[in-house]
Amino acid sequence: MRERPGRNGRDEPDWDGESAADLVAAGWQEERGGRLEVAATLFEAARSTAHRDNDLGLESEAIRGLAVATFHRGFPRRAEELAQRSLTLARAAGSPTREAEAGNTLGCLRLERGELDEARRWFDRVRVIGGLPSELTARLDQNLGIVANIQGFWELARTHYHRALAAFEQAGDVRGRAQVHHNLAMIATDHGRTAEALDHFGKGLDLAESAGAARLAGLCRLNRAEVLLTVGDRDQARDEAIAAYATFTRVGSIVDLADCCRVLGKVDWALGRVDSAEGFLRAAVDLAVRGSTPLTEGSARSDLGDLLATQDRLVEARSLYEAAGGLFAGLGAEPEVARIGERLAVLGPP
Repeated sequence: MRERPGRNGRDEPDWDGESAADLVAAGWQEERGGRLEVAATLFEAARSTAHRDNDLGLESEAIRGLAVATFHRGFPRRAEELAQRSLTLARAAGSPTREAEAGNTLGCLRLERGELDEARRWFDRVRVIGGLPSELTARLDQNLGIVANIQGFWELARTHYHRALAAFEQAGDVRGRAQVHHNLAMIATDHGRTAEALDHFGKGLDLAESAGAARLAGLCRLNRAEVLLTVGDRDQARDEAIAAYATFTRVGSIVDLADCCRVLGKVDWALGRVDSAEGFLRAAVDLAVRGSTPLTEGSARSDLGDLLATQDRLVEARSLYEAAGGLFAGLGAEPEVARIGERLAVLGPP
């Protein structure tokens, strides 16, 4: 890809004359590196080129990439429309693999919105399509593991994750291995196995950085920060969360910034910075609403409720707990629903 002088004095990519296939490949490289705005521009250029060439398969792939970048930039409804369009074009092109990719993306969008049963149905539909690449079947196992983990089926989740990890190792997919280690760490975290969680997060971070997967590296840092907080290492937890915040700001991922603000709120609360903590937690709620991520929203409301309860702001705390409980119930996240019930019981009758 050539370079041309940019208006800001730096060289900018010149995509004139590039094939749709090259533009799509470059778009995914930018997306993996966390450069979402550039990725979106590349996918848009690929879509235009593929449409001109009447290549429905490549147009489907370009639109799918645009859907992923659009979602993480905070436009979930538009992302859904694009993913549906990608699926339609893949079917028209007679491309089972691209149809499966589009279906997997639609399942991931449902997963991010907290529609767990619908997400699982999409992943199961895709799994029955024959002749899929092993890397895609590994990602499907991983996604099914995430659904199972949220719903509290931890052994099933681990089974999916380990199957995905074996497939990624066989395929030499470093980024896929990083993602699985991140997800295994999340299960260990849920069960209070902090040493195991920190080990998996460390492996995930090293692999993500070696693969140039900036957003995934940020997620490993962010969730490791939450574990460090539980073991009392508050300063290192804040360092990790701040590093993750810088990554997600550069990437432009509204979805991840919401969770980052939530963790920073918890860390600052532990450090005695109560006003800062409340500000971060309220920002987390707002960003989660904007990004249509009910799991993060429910967690942020619950954490904010905990903070306010310690200040005897019990009416506000109860309202936050009840809203969080409703969100978790809608997700089928039974362990979280139980935790909210315990918090409400501590508050006593209204």
